[in-house]
Amino acid sequence: MDYLFSPYLKKLSGKIIGDEKNPYIKAKKIYAWVSKNITWAVQTPVLGNIPEFVAKYRRGDCGRKAELFIALCRLNGVPARSQGGWRIEPNGAHSNHTWAQIYFAQTGWIPVDADAGSHLINNNNPDLKYFYFGNRTPYRLIIYDDDTDFYPAKQYKCIYGGGMQLGVFQWEKGDIEPNIAISSHVE
Repeated sequence: MDYLFSPYLKKLSGKIIGDEKNPYIKAKKIYAWVSKNITWAVQTPVLGNIPEFVAKYRRGDCGRKAELFIALCRLNGVPARSQGGWRIEPNGAHSNHTWAQIYFAQTGWIPVDADAGSHLINNNNPDLKYFYFGNRTPYRLIIYDDDTDFYPAKQYKCIYGGGMQLGVFQWEKGDIEPNIAISSHVE
């Protein structure tokens, strides 16, 4: 995904980061801002700059939140990419899910999930407040990384921003994401 560092995103980034120089703290500030300010909403097709759309309208699904987080991290020199697959809970609930990863030479790639974090970011306990900044629950089935090559290679631009989770049909005017119902049993 190509992230456009628009004037809007640059200005927003300045408000979030301020004068901070430490890459770890920059990423943590971005995580907190996305977790607090972006409301979960059903993904809609966006032509153009998806991270800017999410930031302006303050809504997006897990993948859109991850894309905004990634764009703001990259804008500030923090390597970031997406990762996704399935969230399978012990109670039998399951859903497709996307989150981000950030890279630090000392630790490698670490998970960051601003969508899941939005439920904890206002918690007074700092261990819970930032749990999804560097952690994930064991109930994740990782299916893809951002740097995974498509096979066969995609031929057309994706208007949904990725589409790896649900399975996407390509055509010359964009991608079609089917409404897929999955029945499974988790023990």
